[in-house]
Amino acid sequence: MESEIDAVASILILRPEREAARMAKEIRRHGHECRIAPMLEIVPVGGWPETVPELPFAAVILTSANAVANPAGALPASLLEASALCVGRSTADAAKEAGFQKVVSVDGTADDLLAHVLATLRPEDGPLLYLAGRDRTADLETRLEEAGFRVVLLETYRAEKRRRLDAETLAGLRAGRLDIVVTASARTSATFAECLAADAASEVLGDLAIAAISEAAALPLVRAGAVKVSVADRPSGDSLLSQTLSLAETIARGKTN
Repeated sequence: MESEIDAVASILILRPEREAARMAKEIRRHGHECRIAPMLEIVPVGGWPETVPELPFAAVILTSANAVANPAGALPASLLEASALCVGRSTADAAKEAGFQKVVSVDGTADDLLAHVLATLRPEDGPLLYLAGRDRTADLETRLEEAGFRVVLLETYRAEKRRRLDAETLAGLRAGRLDIVVTASARTSATFAECLAADAASEVLGDLAIAAISEAAALPLVRAGAVKVSVADRPSGDSLLSQTLSLAETIARGKTN
């Protein structure tokens, strides 16, 4: 349902480009203003599809859409025959775009994905291929190995931190023209806090509303001075979008009073 309020909220999305663009499209559809300032640049590892071992994988594990979003080459046909087990819907969509035919989304967290693997697969079914980024917060591969699975980890991308905010975004923050900041990871939040500090602008956090995918994602901003923080009901992109839109509606209504 699109917003029926004349006033609108202005939202800054800190997520990587792919996720931010999709989220911004939905936010704008609801009538709110949106700006994208990715704190992490996703850099694919060149030629990684050529390094996939020729093994009879029982499944491919995916905890981020970025793991297959920009492959440096066509994925091997034998790999695409395996089931892609994904942490959420956006990751599942990326897997389908990459060519996987059998895609499952647990619509949850790495813990939910682990539980799904343990409930549906056995170590003797074959090895698992985990396509992941260089910087990972969950120890999924270790926990799977502790459960008896053979896990082949292949790092397919890295996320490089932004060093400074662009001039227009910084000016908007200092002038109070942005109402909400959206973050989906602790590393994203920490990078944003570092960028603000680099420009002596950390004080803006006290006036911004923060929409975070989890408490862990919010924590670096709370430590840096954010006080108006809301956390999504579930650590998923859909829940974060719902939380952001709800917050935007509240702020827009406040502007009409």
